[in-house]
Parts: sequence; structure tokens; C-alpha cells
Amino acid sequence: MINEEQKLMNEVMDDSYYLNGKGGMYYTAYFWKKDPKYSAISDYDLDTFQSKCRKQVKKYLTESRNQND
Repeated sequence: MINEEQKLMNEVMDDSYYLNGKGGMYYTAYFWKKDPKYSAISDYDLDTFQSKCRKQVKKYLTESRNQND
């Protein structure tokens, strides 16, 4: 069974783009579209990009839980 963090990470990756015209950059505005207080995420390295996304997933879920308490 996929946990909440992995499910959200999958959604973020599904919303991500590889911008060839930008020199090969990975990009997502997933969180920014949900709430403008978040920034878009980008990086030239896939592993670094995914790491940044995972960090934002954890932050987003933590903040969402705190708002619901």
C-alpha cells in the first residue's frame, strides 16, 4: 500500500516537466499551484530535483496536518 507521502510524491512527479530548451532542467510548480507561498522546484540533476521535491512533500504534509489540528 502506498503511504500518503509516496502518493503525493507520485503526483508531484506526474506534474513535473523536463525542459529541454532550458538546458535540460527538471521543473514542477505543483506546490506553488496549490499555494503561492511555495516556490516552484527545479534542478538540472534528476536526483537533486527529486530530493528537493521529497523535502517539499514532507514540509507540505506537515503543514497541512498542523492546519487540520
